[in-house]
Amino acid sequence: MLIGLFGGAWLHRGELEIKFPRSVLVDDTVRCRAVLRAIERQGSCDEYRLDVWCENQAGDKVIIGTAACALDLSPGR
Repeated sequence: MLIGLFGGAWLHRGELEIKFPRSVLVDDTVRCRAVLRAIERQGSCDEYRLDVWCENQAGDKVIIGTAACALDLSPGR
């Protein structure tokens, strides 16, 4: 999901911090979610901060955390 949102920048400048409040069972269907919380300008980059989580088919959060990624806004990037 995060590579889909940020492309290759996620691989070089992405940060992820997560916790596992529930177990995921073999037959569970898991869906990834994210909510944008902030965008901060840092020089020639914008840093995006998100709340992220995964939930099972019952809507129970099985992974919770935060993610951040800086996107370079320089011309030609």
